[in-house]
Amino acid sequence: QAECARKQQERAKEQLLEHEKTAERVAGQLSWMKQDVPTPYLDRKGLAPRRGAFWVKDGKTTCIPAVDADGKLWSMQYIQEDGTKRFAKNSRKEGCFHPVGGMDALRTAPAIVIAEGYATAGSISDAIGHATVAAFDSGNLMAVATALKDNYPDKAVIIAGDDDFHLLNHPKVRANPGREKAEKAAQAVGDKAVFPVFAPGEREKDMVGFTDFNDLAQKSRLGMASVARQLKPAIEKAISEKSAELERNKQLVQSHSEGMSH
Repeated sequence: QAECARKQQERAKEQLLEHEKTAERVAGQLSWMKQDVPTPYLDRKGLAPRRGAFWVKDGKTTCIPAVDADGKLWSMQYIQEDGTKRFAKNSRKEGCFHPVGGMDALRTAPAIVIAEGYATAGSISDAIGHATVAAFDSGNLMAVATALKDNYPDKAVIIAGDDDFHLLNHPKVRANPGREKAEKAAQAVGDKAVFPVFAPGEREKDMVGFTDFNDLAQKSRLGMASVARQLKPAIEKAISEKSAELERNKQLVQSHSEGMSH
């Protein structure tokens, strides 16, 4: 057991060193990239140029930095014109995310709204008017939600999930990972998961094309206004529930300390 524990420690140490090296490499790449310029992927997803989305000189690849809850850069997602995505080799991804609008804007946002992909988080940010978070995929929602909850315990956390309805009939999947993982992440932080609702008949015609809030903004006849209409009430409700919870906790602490003084 001791030998096993020692080996595990060594592996963890090696992995951390590898992750640190990759982080330095990614920071070096970012230093010569352009941001706030149109890229093929942003255009395809109906997003205007913005800070934080970088562009490689090949004119094709969109680069999205991934940071931890303290804002430390660890990795980068490279997105090709056709939407193919990959991460920096040997990088840390778990619990890392991209803050759409930047870390400072996230600190001052009224709530933490977490989506899967960058384009979805971007559309939501445009619709609700404040910073959002891209966790990159459903498997990372839980780690990102819990890390941000720990760092911002006074903020409500809303998971704006993908609804992978089409995968229920997939012979190898037979599940809805987007919905299931979003709901689990929301439960873990004691908050809410919200999913897009499309116009009647849209989804039936194209199940794969109608899964997330970017699809709602770009492909649905309901459009961007509907992203705001569907999310803002859920965010406001979560914020008021959070402030009521904080108030209750404050009163409990107060009455406890008064009881102690008596």
